[in-house]
Amino acid sequence: MECICADGTSISPIIIFKGESLSTSWVPPGIVPRDWFISNNSKGWTSNDHGLSWLQNCFEPRTRAKANERVRVLICDGHGSHITGKFIKHCIDHNIKLLILPPHSSHVTQPLDIGLFSPLKKYLSAEIAKIVGTNIARLAKAEWCTGYVKARASAFTIHNIRSSWNGAGLYPFQPIIVV
Repeated sequence: MECICADGTSISPIIIFKGESLSTSWVPPGIVPRDWFISNNSKGWTSNDHGLSWLQNCFEPRTRAKANERVRVLICDGHGSHITGKFIKHCIDHNIKLLILPPHSSHVTQPLDIGLFSPLKKYLSAEIAKIVGTNIARLAKAEWCTGYVKARASAFTIHNIRSSWNGAGLYPFQPIIVV
């Protein structure tokens, strides 16, 4: 799960691995920044618990000081983990205005989809290609994790983040693009 701000910054992601229990071997020491959250579940996808945990442990505390008591706006797609009662209550209790994008619109309204996930995929493919080119039978989670850290650093630049907001028409606000 990733989150960006219109000022060109991002907050630490949460990486969710597929597995019944989290193994320390999946996260290479000294490679993954200490403030990243690493989790797991049997499906490898986000869940209501992951969404709430991300909100409580990543978004809220990491945006609190920057907001300086002002309202924060969190724009989410309509994934079920973003619209649970506990998620919404936490937003209300912490002065976070939650905006949910219309269904099937994130490809044109979600800044991450517009300007960041494509370069992220390109950089991650390049990182993984170095390993896959050795004809290994299977990519290990630690190798993927190392590649993701490098790819994210290349993709999540101030320029790309700001361009993503601009491309979505959300910041600066350009209603004609949004509509």
